[in-house]
Amino acid sequence: MKPLTAEALVLRYGLGERSFRQRVFVEMSLFEACLAGIDLTDSDLQNAYLPYVQMGKATLVQACLDGAELSDAKLYDADLSEASLVRAKLVRADLRRCLLRRARLGGAVLQGADLRHADLRYADLRGADLSGANLEEAQLAGADLRGCTLYRSKGGLFEEARCDRTTINPDGYQYPDPDAPKDPETDKVDCV
Repeated sequence: MKPLTAEALVLRYGLGERSFRQRVFVEMSLFEACLAGIDLTDSDLQNAYLPYVQMGKATLVQACLDGAELSDAKLYDADLSEASLVRAKLVRADLRRCLLRRARLGGAVLQGADLRHADLRYADLRGADLSGANLEEAQLAGADLRGCTLYRSKGGLFEEARCDRTTINPDGYQYPDPDAPKDPETDKVDCV
């Protein structure tokens, strides 16, 4: 992977270049940058500081954004398939229609994020905070929501997601343990 500074990225993007695949960005700090449609496939953006960044329709397939600050970022229609966003901050991020299939979001903070129509199939969201997130029409089949906080989240069909007693559901209660013996009178819901 070739290193590239944030300044060089902005300059080259301004000149019309969009493909920055397999790059390493050390201490990247871009507040409110406009990088719509950029291709950062398989790039390393660990701990990047990118609040309010405009990255709609960006390609970030298999990119590493672990620990990145992306609060209030505009990432609608972006492809983050198989990306790593472990412990990333995506508070109030616009992730509408994002492809997050098989993305790693363990411990990520997605409070108030807009995930309407997002594809989160088989995503790893263990320990993520989705409090107040909008999950209307989000695809969650196979998503791992163990230890996840969904308090006051909207929408979201969790029947095909992996939940357990450590998952906090939208009304603040824990989901029942799927391995616990079932009482037909009291345990009518598994992971809903």
